[in-house]
Amino acid sequence: MEEQFWETSWFRTVILVLIVLLVIILLKPFVIIQPGEIGVVFSVFGGIQTDTLSEGLNLKIPIIETVYRYPTSMQVASTRFTAITKDGFPVECFAQYSYILDSTKIIDLHRKITRTDYEEYILDNYVRDMAVNYISDYDSDAIYHGPAREEIINKITSRIYKTLYKEFYIHTKKVTIDYQVSDEYKKEMDKANLLELQLQQKQREAEAIALRNTVINDSLSTEVLQLKAIEKWDGVLPKAVGNGSGYPVTGVFEK
Repeated sequence: MEEQFWETSWFRTVILVLIVLLVIILLKPFVIIQPGEIGVVFSVFGGIQTDTLSEGLNLKIPIIETVYRYPTSMQVASTRFTAITKDGFPVECFAQYSYILDSTKIIDLHRKITRTDYEEYILDNYVRDMAVNYISDYDSDAIYHGPAREEIINKITSRIYKTLYKEFYIHTKKVTIDYQVSDEYKKEMDKANLLELQLQQKQREAEAIALRNTVINDSLSTEVLQLKAIEKWDGVLPKAVGNGSGYPVTGVFEK
């Protein structure tokens, strides 16, 4: 009896190979570590392995082993948050910083945090907490218009550099912070500017009044009055000059 097509040995071999390939694909026994990365292996039976995975194609035991990737190149991250100044105004902040992990301490880092979202979990929280703490020491004017910005940046950069490497083997570079003026502060500044303009206007009005009074006082001096009387004199001498005379000019004919 002639053997059916699907019963031939080569067909069975092909099917078997396809099944094996499918199982391999589903189990994912290979892991590719990209350039600028390093892999930490966690085994269900042995815990965190002492050997890391380097760049390229690497084997792992499906289901048993899990690979965690960490960058070894310089990274840039940012976070947004709101802080409160010493005088009670909210400040919208955008902080940006760069960092690099110590590749020789990656396993120790993974033992401490056991997660790869360290950027949000550790770095962002550190930057936010420090910035909020330092900003609360300054008034809003110092934050927006004074030297507080650079002082805060220098304090955060110095402290975070020492703290993060000591605890998590993370080298950080200078932190930059941009502040967005809050609506509350704008309103307060508008009120202050309006009051300042009103004060300046009142001051100018007072100066004008004082100047006018000075001119009037000068115009009422004895010499000015005598000069005006002379200008109005019609050349006729008074009928009686002496005590009780109604002539208003004194000293006009004095030599």
